[in-house]
Amino acid sequence: MMEPVGEKDDQRLMALFRGERSGFLRAQGCLLPAAFRQFDLRSLALRPSDVWIVTFPRSGTTWSQELIWLVNNGLDYDKALQKSLHERFPFIDVDFLCHKDLTKEVEDMNKDNPEAWPILESWREPITSLIDKMESPRHIKTHLPFELLPHDLLDKCKVVYVARNPLDVCVSYYHHNRLARLHDYTGDFPTYWKLFKNDEVVYAPYWAHVESGYSRRNHSNLLFLFYEDLKRDLPSQIRKVALFLNKTINNDDVEKLSDFLHIDNFKKNSRQIPIKGIANENRGSFIRKGTLYGEIGGNKEFTEDLALEAMEWYKKNIARNKMIFPEF
Repeated sequence: MMEPVGEKDDQRLMALFRGERSGFLRAQGCLLPAAFRQFDLRSLALRPSDVWIVTFPRSGTTWSQELIWLVNNGLDYDKALQKSLHERFPFIDVDFLCHKDLTKEVEDMNKDNPEAWPILESWREPITSLIDKMESPRHIKTHLPFELLPHDLLDKCKVVYVARNPLDVCVSYYHHNRLARLHDYTGDFPTYWKLFKNDEVVYAPYWAHVESGYSRRNHSNLLFLFYEDLKRDLPSQIRKVALFLNKTINNDDVEKLSDFLHIDNFKKNSRQIPIKGIANENRGSFIRKGTLYGEIGGNKEFTEDLALEAMEWYKKNIARNKMIFPEF
């Protein structure tokens, strides 16, 4: 079920998020760009060998993608360094996230950038068509909640869901929304926190999203992970992923992969295609520092008053949904 957000709210959100130029809608309660109205996953033929990652944005998705892909592809580090994650583990939401006018602007800015054109040309073809052409096993990323994914996804494919505590998600998503021109957020953090809390950022509500994944955690084809566990004990989480994907991995493999995925090495090794116009300048990078809320040098965007408000909101929802998050 899709419904408009209302003209007044639409105009207010478009003023704050300049990257979305055609407004917003809600699909099954999830806030999405209006282009989602033309997005149809029913045409995507699922394969038993498919591996999906489902997350709310900024939950360690890119990091987890690399982990999953390497475990499922025999720890092929050479290929991982040669081909971008965009090619190996495509983001199925790109069709409705990137406004067509922004796409045209980016294409114009990259006319003399041959390295960018393979990706830009791929944007012209429906993502479901591109994924149909991929060799198995396919790896597919989405931020959509299960309610908007193929109804038989878990019956046919393996899915990894990664959750992260909402306070760190909010801070990371704020910086991402400022950086990425497809969002182009113009406000400050206190305003963003209110938007996040009130379910007025793309893919919100946060709680409905993670609760949907958590409620399916006992399905044999779903592996539910917490970002905090990945951060604190990556080797044990690597072993979980390997077991889930029916892959054999020894202690040396785990040690080498843990080192490869260390945040400093991951930033250095991630192959980024230099596409002009995708990001706003001087607003950080897509891969951030990965710290947790309570860590030294962690996220300081919450003032003392906002932090108290946020923790009260967090505890109220945890009491309601009975989720057990790792300490953060």
